[in-house]
Amino acid sequence: LTSWCSSKCLDCVDKYHDTLVSCVGSEPPSASPCNEEVAAVEETAAGQCSAADVAAMQQEGPGTAAGNFPQLAAKCGKSSFSIFHGFQEDKYTQCLSSSAKISSGCASCFAASGKYGFDNCKGACLTSWCSSKCLDCVDKYHDTLVSCVGSEPPSASPCNEEVAAVEETAAGQCSAADVAAMQQEGPGTAAGNFPQLAAKCGKSSFSIFHGFQEDKYTQCLSSSAKISSGCASCFAASGKYGFDNCKGACLTSWCSS
Repeated sequence: LTSWCSSKCLDCVDKYHDTLVSCVGSEPPSASPCNEEVAAVEETAAGQCSAADVAAMQQEGPGTAAGNFPQLAAKCGKSSFSIFHGFQEDKYTQCLSSSAKISSGCASCFAASGKYGFDNCKGACLTSWCSSKCLDCVDKYHDTLVSCVGSEPPSASPCNEEVAAVEETAAGQCSAADVAAMQQEGPGTAAGNFPQLAAKCGKSSFSIFHGFQEDKYTQCLSSSAKISSGCASCFAASGKYGFDNCKGACLTSWCSS
């Protein structure tokens, strides 16, 4: 009721998952339990990235959309190359530290990864930094990167596969454009992520006198997530299920497991 991302809340609402997927027509962006995320952030990273660095990266989240951490890293990689000087790790470190709000020491881990990509993956990454060929090539540096960071950083799925998925018309009530909008907002519990937008609408659609108002929820999510009313109604029905069956589990956090 007061929080949507505790583990107990998510486990309860997950019982409606298959019905939701059937209505949507595909797998919508999901949320990890926020109590587990907080616990992970509170642990000091073993590498060069502090707990504050890890929290900043988690806030930006995984994915290829503008503002997601992997996209910020790729953007800095592009701006740190020149014909005359090659790949400039110092410039990359400064760029990522500023744009992602992480320490220079942490950013230097990704600068080294960028240098590896520049030296070994230029052909694979020529057309797109998030193509499957490019990500597969750079992934060979993954273990070294994780060792430097001290934990698993937010990752990107191949964008060519995402585009292919979006181009297919969804079998349910959510169109390809709806799916694209949800993918743009992405998974996670941070402000602006799709699950957080859905939870926020759920909270605003309840009143003591009227209970859970599906029409109000549909209007809210359609507006905030930029999806059609038909698609939003799938999540309104999921919200109604949560209200009817999971109030106790969701009392302290909507994103608890």
